[in-house]
Amino acid sequence: MVLLHPGVKRTMRQVAKVGLTGSIPEGDLAKISMPVALIWGRRDPPGPRRSASGERLSARLGWPIRMVEDAGHLPHVEQPEAFVDALRAALGRD
Repeated sequence: MVLLHPGVKRTMRQVAKVGLTGSIPEGDLAKISMPVALIWGRRDPPGPRRSASGERLSARLGWPIRMVEDAGHLPHVEQPEAFVDALRAALGRD
């Protein structure tokens, strides 16, 4: 079980109130002009289907993806060292 910092819980409640919990339309994502890399938990619920969606998004938009093994939706909380390694790799600092 992952315990979230109270500030994270408070922020998530606020995000939910204003309706920002849905996905961003792919057309809007495609308009992003700066470099983007995805860092994705391999076990992001609901299992392989969700992690596959990160891989599909990566392929469609040409964004590199770094998978964090043994992590779900919160790889930075669940596997912080592996997350930092993935972030360093994404920044070209590995």
